Amino acid sequence: MTTTALATLTGGRCEPELLHRLLRLLAANHLLDMTLDGKFVPNKFCIQLADADYGKAIQFYHDYISPMFCHMPAFFAQNGYENPQNNRKTVFDSTFKWEGGLFKYLQAHAGQSEVLNSSQKTSSSSQTRWTSIFPSEKLLDSDPNLPLLVDVGGSIGHDVQAFHEKHPGHGPRLYLEDIPSVIAGEKGSAAQGINKLAYNFFTPQPIKHARAYYMHHILHDWPDRRARKILEMQASAMKPGYSKKLIHDHVMSDDRPVHPHAAAFDMAMMAFGAAQERTEKEWRNLITSAGLKVVKIWRLPSAVESVIEVELPLGETKI
Repeated sequence: MTTTALATLTGGRCEPELLHRLLRLLAANHLLDMTLDGKFVPNKFCIQLADADYGKAIQFYHDYISPMFCHMPAFFAQNGYENPQNNRKTVFDSTFKWEGGLFKYLQAHAGQSEVLNSSQKTSSSSQTRWTSIFPSEKLLDSDPNLPLLVDVGGSIGHDVQAFHEKHPGHGPRLYLEDIPSVIAGEKGSAAQGINKLAYNFFTPQPIKHARAYYMHHILHDWPDRRARKILEMQASAMKPGYSKKLIHDHVMSDDRPVHPHAAAFDMAMMAFGAAQERTEKEWRNLITSAGLKVVKIWRLPSAVESVIEVELPLGETKI
């Protein structure tokens, strides 16, 4: 379409000349396409923006990520350029003049949790599914009388639903856990035919002896002390020699350049909760400190994130 034709869609609120300059910038950055005769064509990315979840994701970046990143230099200067490790003293709280962190902020501000959950859904949809990284069929070798998979802190359930779609017929043995407001209030829940349970992962895991306890983008939200507590609470429900803990997150190289996605997420986690993306060594140290052992780190060359398979050491019980 020509700029003039597109300008009519604004109801006359934007002059064609201004719109042309704005669209030209977007085209130069491959957010849409510009033809040789000066017309504009939506590309795949542009078309995706029509999805409501993508709109909310952009809103999340605009309302939260950008202000925090702009505030970072002042925050670092005020705190002597210390590496943030105290989740009660964060870039987020300083930016928004708040105390209590992101998650309490979202609970206190109506509608904002939905914006975060849509952003998480959008982020996950662009990444390789965990069921393609980890051989999820291994979990089917299980006791049919026990829970199969628990998605801990699983938001609206896109990850447990991915398992359900790949391995249908196990809905009654699948569980989605998150805080009460998410479980009760999500209009766009992706999890269908799956048990849903309100749960705080800093408390003992109520679903005992599941084949696997899965966590996606949970531990990277928290510094080591709090992340260790989360792991310990899940370990309390695990059956030695049977249950697995599956941690789906970035596993960065200890000494080589990392993927831009991981580096960007590391900055965001630092800003939100004085947390971090972890290197392989940091993951192993954290997991061991919680009384667990790493069985294997599953990777795919095409996947940005990895799945860490974790178990209780043989002969040890947390029950």
